[in-house]
Amino acid sequence: MRSSRSHGSRVLLALAVASLAPLLASASPALSKATKTPTPKKPHAVTGAIRDFHGFAGTLSATVNPDGLETVYYFEYGPTTSYGSKTLPVSIGSGYTPVKVSQPINGLLVGFHYRVIAVNKDGESIGKDEAIAEAKKRLRFAFAKSKSREHLTGYRGSYVLSGTLTGLGSANHAIELQAKAYPFNAGFVTVGPTTATTTTGSFAFQISQMTQSTEFRVVALGARQLNSPTVTVHVAVNVTIHVRSVSQAGLARVYGTVSPAVAGGVVIELLRPAKETGKREATGPKAVPVGATKLKRATVSLSRFSAVVGVPITGYYRVYVRLAKGGPLVSGYSRDILIRTHKPVKKKSKGKGKKKG
Repeated sequence: MRSSRSHGSRVLLALAVASLAPLLASASPALSKATKTPTPKKPHAVTGAIRDFHGFAGTLSATVNPDGLETVYYFEYGPTTSYGSKTLPVSIGSGYTPVKVSQPINGLLVGFHYRVIAVNKDGESIGKDEAIAEAKKRLRFAFAKSKSREHLTGYRGSYVLSGTLTGLGSANHAIELQAKAYPFNAGFVTVGPTTATTTTGSFAFQISQMTQSTEFRVVALGARQLNSPTVTVHVAVNVTIHVRSVSQAGLARVYGTVSPAVAGGVVIELLRPAKETGKREATGPKAVPVGATKLKRATVSLSRFSAVVGVPITGYYRVYVRLAKGGPLVSGYSRDILIRTHKPVKKKSKGKGKKKG
């Protein structure tokens, strides 16, 4: 009895294995592919920039990928592309990832050429030739100075990021604009198509419909990419201001809107020029608060404010919306508006009649 049961079990097992055989056969290539070790091959070498070049000495740099075989690298350098001098070979192992390498060199001059060479048993890789340029001839970015300390635009406003690329090869050089939006924790992404500098090396990027503060940089494309310093363009809330007189002398109702709609708890201050002349000053007068109120959310897209404030003198006033630091938007001002004040007219007292004798 046991023998027949055992025989039946073996038959069922055989049938099960036979039914799974096609599935195992189709899966085996994928499994083998997933566990396959990369095939070793000749290295890959990229010549880098020269660092700390002063007088006759500097540090040559490069990036080398051994691609799985024991690899050595060295630099060639000299006054022409025939070079004539080279460093001693240095081993960097047999990994599969790029390795940044460098060697200090004495006896260098402006105009010297250099390149990196990497060698393993599968072959050699020769990096691109580079030349040592004078500091003033190296490519550098310079941005146009902003009128204020901050690069600023209004909500859904535009900003022109302009500047100049200087140095050897700066004219008609391929460049692109890259951006990183608030909260600035992601990587830079390219904005718009690749363009080029002018014949004088200048450039200008028109950035439209900005809705949050954003970091920008300009990238000079080529065999060795050059990134400009980062410029943060802040986006301020838009503030409108209106004024209406009230019956009581020395007071006025100031009201308006803020867009986009800002959460509660934001204080609006009314400001006036420190010099009580009633005239606008080209340099932007200092301001002092004369009143305050709170924002009230009106719609999805804007908030409103309204407050009766004292108007001590006739002059230009504005509203300042103060936001907490560290957000996608920054504080903003309204335009200046002229508010006239009037003092109550003193009524003359009527003379008392003479007493009749």
